[in-house]
Amino acid sequence: MLLDDEVYVEKINNLIINEKKCRLYNEAPLIWIDNLKYKIKRETQVYAKDKKYREKAEYFKIQNKFEKISNLAANNLKYDMNEYEEIKFKMKDFEDKICKGAILRSKAHWAVEGDKNSKYFLQLEKYRQENNAIKELENDQGELLTKSADVLVEIQDYYKNLYSCTNIDESNMKEISNFVTNKVSEDDVNFSDSDITLEEIFKSLQEMNKIKSPGCDGLTVSFYCKFFHLFGEIFHKSHKWRKNNASFNEISLRQGCPISALCYVIAAEPLEQAILKNKNIKGIAIPNSDKKSTVFAHADDFTFTAKDKQSIDETFKVLNNYSEASGAKINKQKSEIMCLGSGSISNQDIKIME
Repeated sequence: MLLDDEVYVEKINNLIINEKKCRLYNEAPLIWIDNLKYKIKRETQVYAKDKKYREKAEYFKIQNKFEKISNLAANNLKYDMNEYEEIKFKMKDFEDKICKGAILRSKAHWAVEGDKNSKYFLQLEKYRQENNAIKELENDQGELLTKSADVLVEIQDYYKNLYSCTNIDESNMKEISNFVTNKVSEDDVNFSDSDITLEEIFKSLQEMNKIKSPGCDGLTVSFYCKFFHLFGEIFHKSHKWRKNNASFNEISLRQGCPISALCYVIAAEPLEQAILKNKNIKGIAIPNSDKKSTVFAHADDFTFTAKDKQSIDETFKVLNNYSEASGAKINKQKSEIMCLGSGSISNQDIKIME
C-alpha cells in the first residue's frame, strides 16, 4: 500500500505543508481543500505509476534470475539454494500484492486469507468497472440514448429539474409545524451549537469503513487517518468557516451523507404528527393491544394504515398540505395502495386521490 511507503508519505506531508502557505487557506478554505485534494490525487497517480513501473522492472529481473536458477537445477548443475529460496519469496510477495490490489478494487469482501487466484479477481474488477458505466439511457419520450454526450445531457436535465427550487406555501408550513410540540432542550441547543472538536472528528473517522471514500475525490478513510495530524486542523478550520459563513439552508447534503437521514427525520416529523393528531384519520386497531396502527416511518419511507375511505381521503389532504409546505412530493412510481380484509378501492377512487 502507498500509505506504508515512507517516500510517498513524506511527499504528501510536504505537499500539504507547502499548500498551507497559500492565501486561500485562510480566505476560502473550502476552495483551498478542493484544490489540495486535486493536487494530492495528481501526485498520487504520478508516484503510483512510477512505482509500479519500477516494481515491474524489478520483478522481471527476479523472474529472469529464477528461470536461470531453475534451469541449473533442472540440468543437475550447481546453484545457490539460499538465493533460490530468497528469489521465490520475493516473487510470491510481488504476486500477493497484485492479488490484494485486485481484491480491493473488485470489492470482493468475501475473499479469504490464502486466495491467490489473481486472474479471477482481475476479471471481477474489470466486470465491476464495466457495470459501473451507464452505456444507455431512456428519456421521458421513450427514446433510447446511446451516445455519451446525449446520456450526460439527459442526466444533467433530470437532476436540474429534480433539485430545482420549489415555491413554498408559508401558511401551510406554519400550520404543519404547529403539530410538533416537543422542543429541543436548552442544553441540547448549546451542545449542537458548540464547535466540533478534533477528538470528535478523529472518532468519526475511526468508526468509518477504512477502504471507503467519503467524498468524490477517491481519497479513502485510511488516507485521512494516516494524515490526520495535518488534516485534523484542516477539517476543523473548514467546519468553522462553513458554520460562520453559510446558513443551514445553503449547506447541501449529498446522498449517502451520514447526517442526511437525520435531517430528513427532523423534516418529516411534522407530517407524522399531523397524521397522528388528525381526529378524522382512524388507524387499524392492533390485536391484543390498546394501540392503533396509523403511520410507520423509516427515513423517507412511510406506511399509512387507514380504517376507512374517509381516513384515506383525509390522509391525502394532509399529504398535499405537507407537500405545499415543504416541497416534498409522493413518488407515485414507488407507492402502492393495498386493501386488507373485505375492503376495496375502485379505479375511480384512486383517480380522485391522485
